[in-house]
Amino acid sequence: MNKCFYLKMAVGNLRRNKEIYFPYLLASGLMIMVFYTFMLIAGNPGMENIPQSDMIQMIMTIGVWVGAIFSVIFIFYANSFLMKRRKKEFGLYGILGLEKRHVARIMVYETGLAALCAVGGGILIGTVFSKLSFLILLKVMHVTKDSTLIIQLSSVIKTVILFLCIFLLAAVFNLFQIRMSHPIDLMSSKSKGEKEPKGSVVLAILGVIFLGIGYYLALTVRRDMLDLPVMFEAVLAVMAGTYCLFISLSIKILWLLKRNKKLYYKPDNFISVSGLIYRMRQNAVGLASICIICTMIIITLSVTVSFQVGGTDSVKKMVGVDLAVENIPTKEYENLLLNGLKELAPKYDITIERCDVFPDKKFNGFYKDGQITSAYGGMNAEKETVYPPFYNLNLMSAKDYKRITGEEIKPEKNHGVLVMAKENFWQEDNRAELAGEQTLKFYGGKADGGSGGAEEYIDETVIIDGVIYNSPLINDKYVTSSSVYMIVSDEDMVGKLDNCYVGRDYTVAIIEFEGSETDREAFVKELKAPLDATGYAASFRSLEEYKENFFIGYGGLVFMGVMLSILFLLAMVLIIYYKQLSEGMEDRERYQIMLKVGIEEKDIKKTISKQVRTIFFVPLIVSVIHTAAAFKLTSNLISSVMYRNYPLFAGCTVIVVLFAAAVYGAVYGITAKIYYKLIH
Repeated sequence: MNKCFYLKMAVGNLRRNKEIYFPYLLASGLMIMVFYTFMLIAGNPGMENIPQSDMIQMIMTIGVWVGAIFSVIFIFYANSFLMKRRKKEFGLYGILGLEKRHVARIMVYETGLAALCAVGGGILIGTVFSKLSFLILLKVMHVTKDSTLIIQLSSVIKTVILFLCIFLLAAVFNLFQIRMSHPIDLMSSKSKGEKEPKGSVVLAILGVIFLGIGYYLALTVRRDMLDLPVMFEAVLAVMAGTYCLFISLSIKILWLLKRNKKLYYKPDNFISVSGLIYRMRQNAVGLASICIICTMIIITLSVTVSFQVGGTDSVKKMVGVDLAVENIPTKEYENLLLNGLKELAPKYDITIERCDVFPDKKFNGFYKDGQITSAYGGMNAEKETVYPPFYNLNLMSAKDYKRITGEEIKPEKNHGVLVMAKENFWQEDNRAELAGEQTLKFYGGKADGGSGGAEEYIDETVIIDGVIYNSPLINDKYVTSSSVYMIVSDEDMVGKLDNCYVGRDYTVAIIEFEGSETDREAFVKELKAPLDATGYAASFRSLEEYKENFFIGYGGLVFMGVMLSILFLLAMVLIIYYKQLSEGMEDRERYQIMLKVGIEEKDIKKTISKQVRTIFFVPLIVSVIHTAAAFKLTSNLISSVMYRNYPLFAGCTVIVVLFAAAVYGAVYGITAKIYYKLIH
């Protein structure tokens, strides 16, 4: 036989089996496109003008790895379905006289043609799509600087090599299956009798245990902790539990229904429950995969939408003010800042609305049982296995408080008033206990003095007169949700309590100003340059710089989230399509048998529809339960980038769940038509 024979056979086979090969090639090509896009951006040398381009490329590199791993899993899953559907055809080749080596050649040609179509199409579409996706990425990151996507040959070569290797491994797996099978076995593989599944008690128990462990880890994690190992363990436990749940526990539940005679011996339930038992055995792994992928889509999109919706507001809450310069070390540095404001404001059409300069005084220490112990002496580390909550308590005199806020507070000597937000959006702390204290004892050494001299040691008790939650300090954005201020009688009291965290004579400047976005950026940039040139490590915190840094970081995460969601969605749609196709082919004979035994067609359709809907929507329901259990973990992940806002996170999650349900229902409607067409 010449090579053209094998090639013609392969082309003919692909054409005859287009209903299973076309979706496979389309989904594979789109997955290659997504991977290729990540690869191009991750190695793009045209991003040099983008600030923090290394961080964006690191995020895209994560996308490359996730895309590669997921593509391997998906292609092998789809390939196993293709082999399952074509076993009878390969067995027929053997009966007609073709040797296994001839069948192997046909399969090699088929796999080669499929690989060329998928990889070539993915690269071609990806080259065009990547340009558009890069522009979208720049838009999401709010980047206006010149930057371009350079198509590198190395990215093309790496993508081609990776996916050709994946297809090659799939071909080797197929050849091994053919080599180890006899043509008669292949021909009769679909005709073998099937025992009624019982379900494994051990697997059912393991499923409950794994899900319990995963849910426990997810629900008991600390609100302020992004513990990636715990998150990974929870994900693995839930995945293992989900597979055990669908493989065994679901069958056990159906068996319990079957034993309920009152429920089971009804016309509709009799056929439905019996059919569902067999369906669960045949589709358990596919249904579990759909459930896990659907959960991944919901969580990925909910995180992405939360970033997009709450990003701008988060930046404002994070920075608090238009410009804050803290830890100002010298009078010369302070004058350089103030003179720069006067000179540059008219140049950039900036209106300075307020500029307050006041002493930068803090007590930096650990809070426990009404005592704040200095971090620079007083804490016995040998006796403390777990450190108490840490506070950076800002100290301010009543005079400075009145000058800044316009409100008058008159605490007596050794008295103070706490000013804080009601809730810390960033992390859990003991502010409720702190606010409930009637006295606070300040104890320990100062940062630059040690604990040797009495003049460098603090031992003061302050009576707390009250707590203010709605202070103009907060309303005017001086206090972020994590800040705690204590207002005391005078500067002398501030000096007694200050443990020199930022130096003895440091000051802080808070500036509010108005101007266009472009002018504000240029104004801040020119104002900062001479301050940086002094070499002092003052903290320069501007809304413009934070916006730039935040939008670049979160924009990269949003882009990766959307791209990975597309990847997961493709896999879910194809798995559902193949499941419906497989069930339609297998149910065709059962449908005819039920007609022959006298069951009316409308009753058959009703029963089958009930089974299909039940099987189809169970993964969606379980995925919503998984998402609810993972809400705390998801919130911690989001809060590592932006401020904590549970109502926003919950709202975005609900919207994404409704969207996912709508897409899932649409996929069901399309694939159900294919199913009903097949059984007829």
